[in-house]
Amino acid sequence: MHLLFGVLFSILEDMRVNSKGMVTIPIELRKKYHIQEGSEIAFIEVNREIQLLPILELKEMRTLLPSRAEMKKIYLETRKEELEIEGN
Repeated sequence: MHLLFGVLFSILEDMRVNSKGMVTIPIELRKKYHIQEGSEIAFIEVNREIQLLPILELKEMRTLLPSRAEMKKIYLETRKEELEIEGN
């Protein structure tokens, strides 16, 4: 863990900027966020840090969300836990 500006964070992977100002996004992150050749990335600055955000099409966003069946399962499990805590 590292501390920067009072925030704890983990470094996923150190990268170096090449002579053309480019960095390589690690394969694990490209797969996780569906980033491929030609994908658009937004660079934003927030509180003195640079964040990279993939710009996704609506259909790509849907692949990141759980299915209706998965959402129902999560809801039912969570509700069961809540009822147990409440003593019902």
